[in-house]
Amino acid sequence: MAIMHEVALLQSRITELEEANERLSKRRKVKKTRLQKGGSLSVEQAEDLMRQKYVGSQQSEEIGSCSGQGEVAQSRIRRCSKCNKTGHTARTCQRVI
Repeated sequence: MAIMHEVALLQSRITELEEANERLSKRRKVKKTRLQKGGSLSVEQAEDLMRQKYVGSQQSEEIGSCSGQGEVAQSRIRRCSKCNKTGHTARTCQRVI
């Protein structure tokens, strides 16, 4: 009787795990198919998309600066935290401390 009860519990656990596995695999498939639906891009199409994105970002910066919000924040040049020089990071710094 105890063995039958244990088998029933194991079977229910197996079905729960199979359902969870099925849900995860469907999620993974959805992500991949969403990327593949557009098909492959040619070089010209990719360049056009990059140009459109660049023009859109320039327009948003111009709108922001014209609306009286002040200057657009410029990104600073990154420097090494050990020697304060540009061109590398603290991980790749040659200076020994």
